[in-house]
Amino acid sequence: MQQFEWVHAAWLALAIALLFFGLKEPTAAITHKRTNPITRANLRLLGRSYWWVVSIGAIFTLARFSEAFLVLKAQQGGTPLALIPLVMVAMNLVYACSAYPFGKLSDRTSHEGLLKAGLLVLIAADLVLALSDHWGGVLFGVALWGVHMGMTQGLLAAMVAHTAPAHLRGTAFGMFNLISGVALLLALAEDRDIIMLDEWAADQDPHFRREFYQVLLPLMKEMGKTLFAISHDDHYFQHADRLLEMRGGQLSELTGNERELATRDAVARTA
Repeated sequence: MQQFEWVHAAWLALAIALLFFGLKEPTAAITHKRTNPITRANLRLLGRSYWWVVSIGAIFTLARFSEAFLVLKAQQGGTPLALIPLVMVAMNLVYACSAYPFGKLSDRTSHEGLLKAGLLVLIAADLVLALSDHWGGVLFGVALWGVHMGMTQGLLAAMVAHTAPAHLRGTAFGMFNLISGVALLLALAEDRDIIMLDEWAADQDPHFRREFYQVLLPLMKEMGKTLFAISHDDHYFQHADRLLEMRGGQLSELTGNERELATRDAVARTA
């Protein structure tokens, strides 16, 4: 396990070095006071074409289930326990290898046609995963899932950037991720009494992250759902009914002073 941690740390250090030395962001003078971009006026400025792309993204999300179910399906298909994590590795490998070719293809072909093809691949992946109990069939379904992601995710991001005004692209991507996340939440929730969310708000900007913890989670609670939210957002730990910490492979509940310290600064507990 420590060997894997060192490998992970090496890649993390490389990513940080790339951010510091390889990323050159153009300087932009701030000529106006920064305000909350989520206003009715800004949302109207996004336009019909943008909201059409958001609707398509939400529909695609409703048609998908969480990637965690791929792991569960692999376990059900008899995949050895030690090899189950490789299911996610295989999916992401296919995703990475297919994203660039389909991105190039999207520059020369109809976006609508490519999205339709991506939806057909998703349907095929779901059928293969539903009908196959052998690990080989599960692996094929996972590969199809990765192809679907490669065909659609970059394309949807490009369509968001193309349809949103330049000065509102950050807001546009945030709203797109928020609505897609809500659609995934609804797709997973259905009539289930227990819902597990793994770093659901990780890709959200600060405004949408606050909406998730202060609006969406209380709403799901009012609906009678039991939610397990895996998160590193220590500033929002106060909203949890119970706070549990995983440390050294051991799960324990934080109460009293320990919970207060974790809510104030969870990083300090790991130092």
